[in-house]
Amino acid sequence: MFSVFMALSLPLILFFCTTVWSLFRNYRIARQVGLPIIIVPISPENPVWMLLARYMLPILQYVPFGNGHFSRFCHIGWEFDEKARAHIEFGDAFMFATPGKNWIYLCDADAVHDIIKRERQGEFARPVELLAMLDVFGPNISTMNGPDWQRQRKCTAASFNEQSNLLVWKESLRQGQQLLQYWKDNSDVDGPSTMAKDTRTLTLDVLVHVAFGKSFDFYGAREKRATSGPLSYRDALALLLENAILIFALGPQTLRKLAFVPQLRRLSNAAEQFRQYMLDMFEEQAQHVQEEKAQGNLIMSLVRASKDDKIITQDEVIGNIFVFNFAGHDTTSHSFAFTFMLLAANPEVQEWMAEEIRHVVGNLDILRADYSMFPKLVRTLAVLVSHVRRRGGILLTSSSLKHYDCTNHSSAS
Repeated sequence: MFSVFMALSLPLILFFCTTVWSLFRNYRIARQVGLPIIIVPISPENPVWMLLARYMLPILQYVPFGNGHFSRFCHIGWEFDEKARAHIEFGDAFMFATPGKNWIYLCDADAVHDIIKRERQGEFARPVELLAMLDVFGPNISTMNGPDWQRQRKCTAASFNEQSNLLVWKESLRQGQQLLQYWKDNSDVDGPSTMAKDTRTLTLDVLVHVAFGKSFDFYGAREKRATSGPLSYRDALALLLENAILIFALGPQTLRKLAFVPQLRRLSNAAEQFRQYMLDMFEEQAQHVQEEKAQGNLIMSLVRASKDDKIITQDEVIGNIFVFNFAGHDTTSHSFAFTFMLLAANPEVQEWMAEEIRHVVGNLDILRADYSMFPKLVRTLAVLVSHVRRRGGILLTSSSLKHYDCTNHSSAS
């Protein structure tokens, strides 16, 4: 009995000892930097903790150590809850000491400007080891540095142009009209608001159309969908994006092994179907390249770079397709959701915006509004820019130094 107990407890003991030692080692390094230190006993970027944090933190509020720095800072997205409070309390720069990495948080414009300047000079780089989880469907621009990043950027940059903006404009008008009609039809339905989910759907539909040339009609969160059988490309991608942290933490291969769990089985099927959709789309676009049927979207640019220029692999094409959807989806949909909420709370701002829209568009059918009207919608742009400034979709930007000299008090997160 004792041997069984030891066999079960030994891995936990080793894990605990390793964590404590790593935290102690990083704390000693942090002390040499000379900034205020916040000890965070679990690395916020730990994949397992990313899955468990939302369930564990409410429980930890009731234990003696759980209602302090642990519950404040030991989870992804704490910056949104804290706003400027942490910097008011600890200063313009402070440091997290965690078992994984030490993190420096800055709230000084000159220091941030200097870091960005030195990053462009090659001294700072993105911590690709922390972004490696984004490689779930293949290497991509988010997990590259140096020449590899430049190579992939060259492949993707060509598709971000005025032609793409025109596609965004037209599809956004179509999706927006369908969203508005759905909200009108369901305005008297009781229950919690589905606005956040609906803006996610709208954003995804526009991304799918512009990036890959696929068009779907809008469907709302209250509309019934199939819960079994094959998923469409959009539904497979939507399911993956809704469960992105789980995908990053486990990966498609581990999900496949855990498919005996009903909830994970559908997610595993979505991952497999999405990859197959990508392979089929790759071959379809490759045929268009061969037949010189040019299309100005992201996947065509990537396929052309893979087939004609031979500078990007098929796995990198699929990896970039997923990461561009992931990077652009939540940031945009969250911005819309917060903006709509703030507009609902401030009807005078709604009227201020509507006055300009009526002046620019006039009596024209909104679906026929021309892209040339976009620069004239200054008030609408001002509202969006003001929101992004105050509640940005990206909470922080991280850079790293591989080598640093603590004796000179220089380090980086």
